Amino acid sequence: MSLMDWVGALWRGVPLAVGAITLFASAEAAAERVVFINLGSVALNSDNGQDPTLDSYSSNGFTPGTASGFALTDEEIALLEFYLKEASTPFDIQFVFERPAAGSYDMVVFGNETDADALFADSDCPPAIGLADCGDSSGQNISFVFQGCLPIAQQTDMRRIAYYSLTGLGFGWGLENEVSTGQIMGSYSVFGLQFGNECVGISGGTCPTHPGCPDGEQNATADLNVVVGARVDDGPPVVTITEPADGSTVTDTFTIAADVEDGFGGLTVTMSTEIAGMKVSQGSEEPPYTWELQGVPPGTWTLDVEAIDADGGAVTSSVTVTVDGKGGGETGSTGGDDTTGGVDPSDSDDSSDPSTSGDPTVDPTDASGSGTTDDAGESGSAPIDPTAPVDPATFGAGGTGCQCATSKRPGSDGWGALGCLGVLLLGLTARRPRGRTSTRPSRTSRFRARTSR
Repeated sequence: MSLMDWVGALWRGVPLAVGAITLFASAEAAAERVVFINLGSVALNSDNGQDPTLDSYSSNGFTPGTASGFALTDEEIALLEFYLKEASTPFDIQFVFERPAAGSYDMVVFGNETDADALFADSDCPPAIGLADCGDSSGQNISFVFQGCLPIAQQTDMRRIAYYSLTGLGFGWGLENEVSTGQIMGSYSVFGLQFGNECVGISGGTCPTHPGCPDGEQNATADLNVVVGARVDDGPPVVTITEPADGSTVTDTFTIAADVEDGFGGLTVTMSTEIAGMKVSQGSEEPPYTWELQGVPPGTWTLDVEAIDADGGAVTSSVTVTVDGKGGGETGSTGGDDTTGGVDPSDSDDSSDPSTSGDPTVDPTDASGSGTTDDAGESGSAPIDPTAPVDPATFGAGGTGCQCATSKRPGSDGWGALGCLGVLLLGLTARRPRGRTSTRPSRTSRFRARTSR
């Protein structure tokens, strides 16, 4: 049976299709898919067909050459991994950032505008290209993200980079361009970092059928369940509190930081503590998982960080610190221990849905993480003097609990809508992209674009 490879691509966030294809039968599905996110420079050849282990890629219009890579900070890498896992939580996909020593894997490589011109001369610099492989017939292959083809303001948006990475991979797993918005394989949306789970129309479709859908439509989740497989529980997450050290002495203002590891997305991460008889808790939507406490009264307090994974596995790590009320600084050198618990995930706060945050026209990655407030006191209440004695009978009067809000930033006066504890929990403010619009001129190519819906 003959094979003509073809390439699916995205241009400025709009899916494109290219070339002709001769269809072939589906291969046996893999039980687990390993994806190597290769941020380094890599010289690509076409000597061995589709074989990421040999850096080999072959398709119409491809010229062997070098993809120059993508320089990211540790924080950006953590966010990219987080978004990749969040978008693919239902499926058995493992993302790694070091080349596996053995076994097969898909690979995503990165490059600039010059790389796109050299590797795909007729591509007109799309941000993503992937081999269109109906039924995943050729197995593992290479996908391309040309972040240099994006406007500068988007090049460090890890949500968007994850979207393009998964779109390129999706082509290689047998998916096609969709006539949709708000999901991978369709038009990009800040709220659409997910694969669709219903039949939608295909733009310029070339594959004969898609599971459970009529001709001309696909259900991305149904396809991926066949060629990739559903998520398999890998055990509970691992939680390590990295700051402050267990047993340390701290000032009345300090930061809690934790590393949380799990094979898949869908994590709920919450910091909680009980100080002077008042319970405080706040979730963190994405890494780095950090919380800042201000105005903590003197005493010895226990801080808990709990993570619940997509399969309900719960782990809590704890540290105990002493606030001396005199600016004593931190001592000690060890973090908290990991302990497993049996917490029902339905009992935990889940603020991960971006559709619930603020103005829907604002990218939620540009906003501080938000907490919730129950039975809050009057706004503008003066902070409690952490060095003064606190009467537990009146401390936090006016409320039955304390879910501290994030309406104030470190160093500001007042406690927003809360006067209940004098503890302020602040979420992470994500990196704001730097902006200018790309003015790259268009040129004649063999790509067929469809209009964004």
